[in-house]
Amino acid sequence: MNHTQPHDSDLAYADTLWKAADTLRGQIDAAEYKHVVLGLLFLKYISDAFAARRDELTAELQADDIKGAQLEALLESRDEYTAERVFWVPPEARWQNLQNQATRADIATLIDDAILAVERDNPGLKGKLPRDYARRGIAPEKMKGLIDLIAVIGFKGDRAK
Repeated sequence: MNHTQPHDSDLAYADTLWKAADTLRGQIDAAEYKHVVLGLLFLKYISDAFAARRDELTAELQADDIKGAQLEALLESRDEYTAERVFWVPPEARWQNLQNQATRADIATLIDDAILAVERDNPGLKGKLPRDYARRGIAPEKMKGLIDLIAVIGFKGDRAK
């Protein structure tokens, strides 16, 4: 049993969070860093959980010889995720989608729209997530750097733990 793994992982997270704060230096007040970073971390977390469930579901359906359009329809069925207590993440809010568009000048607006979509499709989250990325005026290249930094954090794993 390797007891250094959780400690090493904690250090990696701390280092990534420090770099995230450093990315925002000079862009917004230091007291606001947590709001920006935590909102993005939440989007990354729910996207990773969604992707993990999607992988499980794909394997289950393929084992039942379901493929093609029927497979795709079931992979996009909200109930297949919420039944397993996984937040439904609409396509526009999935981390990979945001990361693929991170170079756009309006990336902050896309993040706001992603959060609104998550709240729309998960009513229990309504009004609980930050939706003011565009208002903050963070330079698009800084937002891209922040997205790329957070992308390396992996929340995948056994959801039962």
